[in-house]
Amino acid sequence: MTSAIAITAHHDDAVLWCGGAILRTLRMGWRWTVLALCIPDQQRQIYFDSYCAATGVVGRRFEFEDYQGGSIFSRNREAALSSKVKEILEGSKYDYIFTHSCDQGGEYGGHANHDEVLSVTKSLVPPNELIYFCYNPEFGYNGRATTARRDAEFHLQLNYDELIQKAGWCRMAPDAMSSLQSIGFPCPNPEGFRTKRILPPPFIAK
Repeated sequence: MTSAIAITAHHDDAVLWCGGAILRTLRMGWRWTVLALCIPDQQRQIYFDSYCAATGVVGRRFEFEDYQGGSIFSRNREAALSSKVKEILEGSKYDYIFTHSCDQGGEYGGHANHDEVLSVTKSLVPPNELIYFCYNPEFGYNGRATTARRDAEFHLQLNYDELIQKAGWCRMAPDAMSSLQSIGFPCPNPEGFRTKRILPPPFIAK
């Protein structure tokens, strides 16, 4: 059985950046774990737990500080974050490891937590083995159209049912109407991924 993990910062990151891939590959028999490191808020914890239970993924969450601005590791200790990611990775063998964007500006213009998670994940996994979310804010940073980058190595085009399901989970996020709209509500489609690896179907190489 193929196993995959999404190593992310927040309650909705896996939904936004690879939620369609999770839905599609679960139906193909993949086993998924979603790790979210920065969920100190109880409402967002409930959302994350509900998403994992409903979709059938294994959810692991921690309560590191959630902040967007400032330098990375200014409020979260690098060693503590790294320890938790290492603990999860050593607990199981994963065929595919997904994490935050390695492109300038990240998925939609920069987020300290995303960069923290990316940094510790790259320190624990050979960078050429990772699969990075690959998105671009078409109308400027923090604009309203975060889309898959055209130069992404792989894309996944969601069908209508997958898009409806993914958008539904985006709309249920506690911060949906306050923040998700600013990155392209309801959610990006297609999904984009940057990697040196060869991904199997349903991922489509450029």
